[in-house]
Amino acid sequence: MGFGIEGTPETGSAEGRGRGPLDDRIDGSGNPANTLEHETSKTWKTVRIYDCILTAFLPSAFIAMNYVIAVTPQVAKIILNNIAQFQDEAQVGVYLELDPLLVVLIEYFDKKNMLLFLIRTALYVMIATDVMKAVNAFFIVGLMVICSMNDIMQDLNEACFTARVETRMRKIVLYKQMFIWNKYTNQHFCSFSVPPLIFFGIGVIVLTYFGSIRMFGTMDFLIYIRLPVMGVLGTFFVVMLIPHAAKVVEFSTNFIIGARNEVNLSKFERKTWQSVRPLGIQVGDFGHVNKKLKPLALKYIAENTVTLLLTF
Repeated sequence: MGFGIEGTPETGSAEGRGRGPLDDRIDGSGNPANTLEHETSKTWKTVRIYDCILTAFLPSAFIAMNYVIAVTPQVAKIILNNIAQFQDEAQVGVYLELDPLLVVLIEYFDKKNMLLFLIRTALYVMIATDVMKAVNAFFIVGLMVICSMNDIMQDLNEACFTARVETRMRKIVLYKQMFIWNKYTNQHFCSFSVPPLIFFGIGVIVLTYFGSIRMFGTMDFLIYIRLPVMGVLGTFFVVMLIPHAAKVVEFSTNFIIGARNEVNLSKFERKTWQSVRPLGIQVGDFGHVNKKLKPLALKYIAENTVTLLLTF
């Protein structure tokens, strides 16, 4: 008398309960697949779900940069071309069946279908290429904008007060030009690209930390090693890019305060400095990036990583 999957006589067999997913693994002798094979299948299913979530979050973090590259390439050109002007004045997934498209199309095509394989491979390569292009472009443009603004504001802060009205007026004109350029950059780039980068980017970091701990020994090494690498690179974004972006507000605020406190200013100059506002990197409707964002991001990463580890 044979036994079914649950160990009950005959009632657990395919004839007694209808065919299920595991019945495809029954060999010619009628014996069910062993427990090790079943556990391996469950493990790969878990890995595939995790990889699909991670793969969905990563492109979402840089989708705004893809929009800028594809639809409004002139925005990046205008932003970068003005940096030099201001400084001159002031100084393997498809083979491992981990791609998300397999989950969608597996119901309609055989997994070994050559057409399905070619479509999955082409889309996987296209998406991976666009993501890497967006990542590189975002950090190149972001670092150039942030670092140049910080350098300019530091130079202006270190410049001594002069009694010449022409020089003081040039400083006012330069700051107003920078403010207009900063406003353009925020409206056409930062305000819609920074929020998804922060939300989905931090989500990617949380998922990579979770996967680095929970998936250890479960994934193949070549697949697993990308998780800690992505986690480390994502952490560099938090500890390097965010503080530099926060310094833009800090340096510009200090510069405005110093300019307002100068003696022997004319009435026009004093009113002008009273009317200007600090520069900053806009995060949608949430305001500018400030120094509070870094500890908040690290706290969010730690808390949500622990929550995932305790939940799954």
